[in-house]
Order: sequence, then structure tokens, then C-alpha cells
Amino acid sequence: MINGLDAQSNYFLSNLKRIQERQDKVQRELGSGLRVNRASDAPERVVDVLKLRSEIERSTAIGVNLDRATAEVDSAEAAVRVMVKIVERARVLAAQTATDTAQNRRIVAIEARQLHEQLVSLTGTISEGRYVFSGDKDQTQLYASAWSQPGGIVRVDQANNTRVLEDGNGSRFSLGRTAHQILDTRNLDDSFASDNVFNAVYSLAVALETDTVDDVRSAAALLENAVNRLGEETTFYGHVQNRVRDAVTLNQNSLIARKKELGQAQDTNVAEALVELNLATVHQNAALGAQARRPTSSLFDFLA
Repeated sequence: MINGLDAQSNYFLSNLKRIQERQDKVQRELGSGLRVNRASDAPERVVDVLKLRSEIERSTAIGVNLDRATAEVDSAEAAVRVMVKIVERARVLAAQTATDTAQNRRIVAIEARQLHEQLVSLTGTISEGRYVFSGDKDQTQLYASAWSQPGGIVRVDQANNTRVLEDGNGSRFSLGRTAHQILDTRNLDDSFASDNVFNAVYSLAVALETDTVDDVRSAAALLENAVNRLGEETTFYGHVQNRVRDAVTLNQNSLIARKKELGQAQDTNVAEALVELNLATVHQNAALGAQARRPTSSLFDFLA
């Protein structure tokens, strides 16, 4: 194949092409705002850019989970605080009716029974479409009222709680507790434990209904244990709230840092890009000028 261009012309066109590629690259950077649009733009930075993008995606996903966890834990903690108030009210009722001279036990029994129903209702606390006290069976409320049954309850279902949350460091921690653990503690033989919250309030209501002072006093002791039980749960959820907030802060700081690093690795430095574009334009004009001034005469012109 015969090339119609001499070596100098080929050299000029090759240089002109490289200048045009520099201009195109800078134009892409200015247009997209990115210094690295494709692997060929900066092969030495590609691995770092991809790694940073992956870390940002992971932090973003963790952030979504943390937002949901915050709502869930706050809802659960608020419900536990209500449980504490209910049991403390029941304890007051027990103190008021535990004397031999109390005359209104059957009337007070109505309020005690209502307090028990409120406790059962709180096992249905929902956040983000989940029953927060139902553990791994978060689409099922684990308890229902059944006054004719022991403790005034029926266990609709039983569940463990294996859900954990991961923070930005990869550490995992439990988000919550089940209604079994909070309100329905049991002995090994499945009998009610002495700090069973359901049974404590139920025992008070039954004692008041039967107007039996000794049973009211026994129920008062159970209520004392129940208050202590819920105090432990309040402490647990306070720790979890702090842990989630710390995880949110850690993840937000990590996300900000990763985005800054990514920007430094891939974003266009406008000032540098404009200088490069102007320089490429100067080189292009100089090359075109030099080519225009190149002699076009040949030896045949002189021999003619």
C-alpha cells in the first residue's frame, strides 16, 4: 500500500490527533464534572475510585438500616416506658387496697384489669411495618388477652430474637427483646417466674375481684419484682439507643470522608482543566501555523 503523505505530514497529523484527544478529554471532564469517566482516563486511579464507590454504597445502605433501626428502637423504648408506668400504677393500686380497712377492691379491680389489657396491647407495638417485640416472627403479635387463662394471656406464637444490626466498623449488636423476655418470663417448667409482668398485674386484678386482702398483698410483692424487671429492660433499651446513635454518627462521618476522597480522586479540577484546555489550544494553533508555513515546493519545481 502506497501512503500518499510524506513522513513530516504523518508526524504533523499524529501530533494534531494527540492534541485533539487532549482537548476532547478536558471537554469531557468539564462537561461531566468527573476527571475519571472511564478506565482509560486514569488507569492508576481506577482501583481506588471503584473501591471508594463500593464503600460509599455500603455506607449508604447501612445508613438506611440505621434510620429504620432508630425508629424501631425509639418505638420499643417508648413502649417499655409506658409499661413501667402501667406497672407502677398497679403497684399504687395494690398499696391502696392492701389494708384490712379497704372497701373498694372490686371497683379498683376494673382499673387493674384495664392496665393488664394495656400491657397486652403494647406487645403489638409496630415500627416500619414490624412488631417490635415479636423477634424473628415480626409479622405476628405474640400475645392476646384471655382472662380465663393463667396470667390473663394466651401466647399466640413463640419467637426467638436473632436479629442484629451492623455498624460501619462491622460490629454487630442486638436491637431489641421479645415480649417473652420483657413481660412473660418463665421458669424451666414453663410456670410464671416471680418477675412475670403479665402475671403480677393479673394476680392483682383477680385478688381485687375476689376481694381477698392476702392475695392483694401477694400481688404487691409480684408487682415489686415486675417493676425491677422493667427497669432492667429500660436500661437495656437506653444502651441500645446510645449504640444506634453512635453507629449513625460513625456511619455519617465515614460517608462524608469517603465522598471527599472520591471527589479528590475523580472530580474535575476546573482551574487545572481550563489551563490544560487553553494549553492544548495554543499547541494546536502553533502546530497548524507551523504546517501552514511549511514550504510546498519540490525538486521538480526547480527543475521545471
